[in-house]
Amino acid sequence: MKNIERILIATDFSPASQSALDYAVEWKNKLGASLTVIYIFDHRFQSALYSVYSEMLDNSILVYKEQLELSLKGLSEKIGADDYVFREGIPANEVAQCVNEKNIDLVIVGTHGYSGLEKLVLGSTAKNILYRVKCPVLTIKG
Repeated sequence: MKNIERILIATDFSPASQSALDYAVEWKNKLGASLTVIYIFDHRFQSALYSVYSEMLDNSILVYKEQLELSLKGLSEKIGADDYVFREGIPANEVAQCVNEKNIDLVIVGTHGYSGLEKLVLGSTAKNILYRVKCPVLTIKG
């Protein structure tokens, strides 16, 4: 079995991702691994809103992204993470790219536990991450 030296925790600042963060910090400490926190601004939602409210949203989206990145930095410092990554795109794709770039050994992600229509509309980011990365993925039900 491969040693786990680099852990990636994906967050969306939800209660489900907070549960996953708690596990990630515990694993980091037990294994002496480095910990990177990643947040992905899903541009699909921006595109849908932008097509309707383009002029009004330009500055609001920029300010929102800046606030998200500051929150990510603060969260990373609070939990003692070694690094943080803020990206824009489709979450599962961006997590997979980060895993490859940073040679991540373990991804930890929270799940919301959606079912039915919610799952159909919102999808399952955790499931999509699982299919796109080559390292183990630990899912934590929030």
